[in-house]
Amino acid sequence: MLLAALAGAWRPALAEDGLTLCSTASWKIERGEGWASYACTVPCAGPWSTCARPSPDTKGANGKPLTTLAFTADRMGGELRWNGPLLGEYKAGLATHPGGSGDTYMEDQAKPLRTLRLDLERQGLVVIDIHWQKGAKGGKVGPYYGWLSRLSPQGVTLRELTRRPALVLGWARDNLVPADKKFGTLGCSAGSIATYAAVAWHGLDSRIDYQLLTGGPPVAWDPGAICTGEVAETEPKGICESDPALTCTSDEQCAAGARCALPRHGPRSARARIDVSGLKSLIDYVSGQENVCSEGKASAALKMSSLRETAAQVRVDHPVDFIVSTRTGKLTSPIGLIVTNDTDLTITYTAGRTYSSISTTDPAGKKWITYPGIHCSWMADPSYLAGTVYGLILRGLKLPAPSPKE
Repeated sequence: MLLAALAGAWRPALAEDGLTLCSTASWKIERGEGWASYACTVPCAGPWSTCARPSPDTKGANGKPLTTLAFTADRMGGELRWNGPLLGEYKAGLATHPGGSGDTYMEDQAKPLRTLRLDLERQGLVVIDIHWQKGAKGGKVGPYYGWLSRLSPQGVTLRELTRRPALVLGWARDNLVPADKKFGTLGCSAGSIATYAAVAWHGLDSRIDYQLLTGGPPVAWDPGAICTGEVAETEPKGICESDPALTCTSDEQCAAGARCALPRHGPRSARARIDVSGLKSLIDYVSGQENVCSEGKASAALKMSSLRETAAQVRVDHPVDFIVSTRTGKLTSPIGLIVTNDTDLTITYTAGRTYSSISTTDPAGKKWITYPGIHCSWMADPSYLAGTVYGLILRGLKLPAPSPKE
């Protein structure tokens, strides 16, 4: 049964909720050095369906334009878009969140994802894509900070910033997906922080039924360890990229061909050093510090951005799957800046520690999968999308695998 809101019943977006729907994709923007604040030019004054608009350039599997809806979440602007049902009502829902600053839809970061979206729509899914406005002007990390933008010159925490995507995911679940159907999330890199934090930090476990976390979450397990390259005494020095349950200090302690993933960049990779410096600059930006993490130091303030400190054991009732990229190739990452694999980039370590912190009561359990490419490059691999990723999503949402002729 569809929720009443799916038919457009009015639930006003209250200011204290932190989420406001806009009548059009137009915002009043205030910017200062390192910060930005968004407000709807005209807030949506009635049922949300009266403020939804057809996409001007993207269609779904039913041949009709996707529907779009603008919003602000904790004073950061963004848009949702989703497809109409192909036949009857939806069988499940999947929300996608882009990597990096999030200022483009995930599908636009890697064109083969469009085929995946259409294939999922044909299986009865509503695929809900999230993207954000540019936000604060950036520095070493990129031209803009997007959903990671601060609202003032003062530092914040990752926990505070991830409330934005959590608000959007909660609204999408309640308004766009039938109440009796499964709802999952997909994100790579910063997109995996955005989606996982909704469960680990913001209480959406009861409303999310599956998560596919890829290329991360980066940084968030222990930002201080990324800054210094050293972990707490209770933490393993390293984990084997093939199995995060196996600890190590060198490659020789892992299975043949697997490497030991550490909380610091690969020692022989100059490019990894550059890419990790970008992660350190992001930590400095979020915490409102200048050249602290970038110079190999960590402050006590980072503890509130740390899953290890604030969500070290997470128990869920749904399947959770991880994909990390463990080999360096010649192509650039779909998210644009990074050209290193996750192991050299510290991400395999942080993702592995996050994976080990999760327990699930779902019979499907959790999976740790390695992909032979660079950071998030699975997004641009048509055969991997059509096989592994497509299968993981259907399995996670408890949908039957399509017949071979499909």
